[in-house]
Amino acid sequence: MSEVKKIGKNSLMSYIARASDLVVGIVTMSIIARYLSIEFFGNYMLVMTCGWILSTIVNMGTEQITVREISRNKEEASGFLVNGIFVNFLLFSICIAIYSLSIPFLKLERVIIFALYLNFLSEAMKAYMRVIISVFIAYEKMGYDALLTFLARVIVLISTIAIIYFKLDFVYLFVSCVAGSGTGLLLGLIILLKKFVVPKIEIQFSRLKYIFVESFPVGINIISQQFYFYIGVYVVKTLENEAAVALFQGPNKLVTLFQIIPIALLAAFQPLMSRLAVSNTSSNKFEYVYQKSFKFLFIISFPVSVLGMVLAHKIILLVFGVGFKDAVISFQILIWAVNFIFLDVLLTFVLTSINKQRLLILGNVTCVLTNLILSIIFVKKYGYVGAAWAALISYGVVFIIDFYFVTKNLKCAPLKQGILQPVISSLIAGFILYSFHSLNIVLLFLCGMIIYLGLIWALKTFTREERQLFRSIFIRT
Repeated sequence: MSEVKKIGKNSLMSYIARASDLVVGIVTMSIIARYLSIEFFGNYMLVMTCGWILSTIVNMGTEQITVREISRNKEEASGFLVNGIFVNFLLFSICIAIYSLSIPFLKLERVIIFALYLNFLSEAMKAYMRVIISVFIAYEKMGYDALLTFLARVIVLISTIAIIYFKLDFVYLFVSCVAGSGTGLLLGLIILLKKFVVPKIEIQFSRLKYIFVESFPVGINIISQQFYFYIGVYVVKTLENEAAVALFQGPNKLVTLFQIIPIALLAAFQPLMSRLAVSNTSSNKFEYVYQKSFKFLFIISFPVSVLGMVLAHKIILLVFGVGFKDAVISFQILIWAVNFIFLDVLLTFVLTSINKQRLLILGNVTCVLTNLILSIIFVKKYGYVGAAWAALISYGVVFIIDFYFVTKNLKCAPLKQGILQPVISSLIAGFILYSFHSLNIVLLFLCGMIIYLGLIWALKTFTREERQLFRSIFIRT
């Protein structure tokens, strides 16, 4: 059971890393929004958006491939680390060259240009830090991921508060980003050298080619996800108005944030799944991990959709305020996408683990085209609500395609046992909450979770073996 305890501990550390990144990031942005004028906050978001795009391109899936390969053979850690970082550096250089050639045509102010370069530097260092963290993940030491992620974010937050207190210029906000990423990268490098491996600086063309070829489909997958997450925004903005954009994108952004749950959970499983995928004697174990993960993720995701739909009005008012009350209907539609999002994260991990990440491209490209076409059709007739329906259908399309490829390659399907009970339990809990919808949202949420957990346990959703797994994780023996 030591393997199970290790996964449980690493899952917790991964949750801490992702949650701290999310929460501190939201707090930082909220503070900055109140400090800057609307015009400068728009410029801030422009610079940050450019940085996020660059970060996606620079990383290009190298982190996932590095975790997979080092998990299988620890002796290859140095080679994959050094060459992975070099791939990131080459991509960063290309991006900087393109941006530098494009900037004169954008007619940006000098301070914005300087801020762009500072943010590019910050995102590049963050990408290098993520490759180092991939070594920690491959060695199943997720605590260092949590430490570096939290430290980098807190430094940015503290620096931002200091900048506001001393009323420093706009550009200093991006100096704080450099400070946070730089500190995380430096500390990560120190931990790597002292506790894991001393990299041998050796650039190997064959390994560079392998990393790029293997990571390219993953990178295209990540970029495509960004497109189908946000393509509806541009269609609504083009065909409707800014108010409609807010009523669609607010709920959409809130729903996509739920990715943190499956990503954090499955990050702890990736090293194990990568090893099992190449073992001639462990194919049944790989299928076992996949089937159990599918079941547990569905048990988590379905009640989120049901309870989210019932409590939609209270959630929207709590998160966005009274001005977003018309966004309730789009949230009630999009919340059902949580089921597809949770399970597709698992399917992506599985296809990457078995070296079939190229198959992800078809699903994501189809999803982008579906979202674009349906958004244009539906938004013209139903406005921002039509964009919500288009997004939900698109999430379903990518799930179906990825599910087909996983089932075809593993030659197995998820277990049917334990699927019906969460549906029944969620619907009962949702009906009870709807009957008492006038109560406080926190009380309703807690009651809903207690009722749901009690019902799935009473309906024997978990087998005896699964209950033993839970005990081995949470109870010291």
